[in-house]
Amino acid sequence: SRCRQDVRPPAASDVIAMEAAQDQVVGVGMQPKVTLVIICWNHAAFVEAAVRSAVHQTYGNTELIVFDNDSKDGSPEIIQKLADEFGFQFYRQENIGLVRTLNRALGMATGKYFSQLAADDHWYLDKTERQVAYMEAHPDVHIVCGGMDPVDEHDRPTDFKVGSWPGEVTFESLMTE
Repeated sequence: SRCRQDVRPPAASDVIAMEAAQDQVVGVGMQPKVTLVIICWNHAAFVEAAVRSAVHQTYGNTELIVFDNDSKDGSPEIIQKLADEFGFQFYRQENIGLVRTLNRALGMATGKYFSQLAADDHWYLDKTERQVAYMEAHPDVHIVCGGMDPVDEHDRPTDFKVGSWPGEVTFESLMTE
């Protein structure tokens, strides 16, 4: 299912912001940079909304990296048009899969934080701002999740049931449960 993603207390979600592998040095009074990543494979009907939700975030210090994994449905042409309009990094590549592409993105990321968006979803415009504020106010927290509001292919709310995660979400619980 598709979804609009929001920031809420930790819950099941497709949106995760975490510290990137390398630290990003920022000057006094500057916002830490957030690397936003979208990986597309045959989502021509949705990728423009995903990209626009990333480039129009209310948080100002972001870099957007978009990958296309050898789509055959016109997605690369849509993304290229948007890259020309907004000036983000766009990479067309053979389909190496989600995990390998995410690892590639992590290696390229220059942000302190890293957030991935599925190409058939889109974010609320203040998602990044709210997540960074929370992370900066709670330096002991290493990952935040956002809830989601399921929508259909026409962006209308659906009654799709989203699971919840009771209690505190830990790295161990994410990797073992």
